[in-house]
Amino acid sequence: MSLVACLHSKVKPEHTDELMSFLEEKLPAVRGFEGCRNVSIYLNKENGDMIFNEQWASKEAHEQYLLSIQNNGVMSQLLSYLASPPNVSYFEKLDI
Repeated sequence: MSLVACLHSKVKPEHTDELMSFLEEKLPAVRGFEGCRNVSIYLNKENGDMIFNEQWASKEAHEQYLLSIQNNGVMSQLLSYLASPPNVSYFEKLDI
């Protein structure tokens, strides 16, 4: 099964540049995490809306990743750049 995890967040305007550097540093680890198939990030520069479009082998793989970054401090670093925690939605590909 393939799953898309869509995370919607809002960047604190004063931290946009710092967040970009943080993401450039951390994204290789996300993409290399077991079960991650792809990560794309989209930013609306006008209002600070950011979408993480992540493809994972399963919801469990994504949840393991989230647990890992909560335990190693990366999640708290990420949250420091955001106005509020990301809203996470999961989507399964339909074969129709």
